[in-house]
Amino acid sequence: MPPNDPNLKKNARLLCIDSSATVRSVLRLAFGNWQHVEVFGTPLEALVRAKAVAGTSDAFNAIVLGIEMSPFDGIELARQLREVPAYRTIPVVFLTTHAEDSKRVEECRRIGTDVISKSQRTTRDWVDAISRCLDHVKSSNP
Repeated sequence: MPPNDPNLKKNARLLCIDSSATVRSVLRLAFGNWQHVEVFGTPLEALVRAKAVAGTSDAFNAIVLGIEMSPFDGIELARQLREVPAYRTIPVVFLTTHAEDSKRVEECRRIGTDVISKSQRTTRDWVDAISRCLDHVKSSNP
């Protein structure tokens, strides 16, 4: 699904978290014209925000996050978000520079929807993969 689909943009409430300022800038540019995108640099501030809006009309319906962050990593953040009823089944896309770490990728796939290598794909690939994961957002939110 192309990221320019107006229905997708209208219905998506995307939460993006990455410790890299460059990646955050790319995500802001790539999804900046969507209805609702919030970008955070630390998992703690993202977790606080996500929990604050869970169960409301402002709850996120998709998450894109890096793995290498602190004070805890993206895998732990995803686990904590999956404990919140509003976020148990939404798409979670991991961005990583360590796609060759098969155990870590396997763990991400158990928790999330997709794992995208930052170093092996273009920004367009990131956007396309995230858009594919958001396909259900379009169909479930008229």
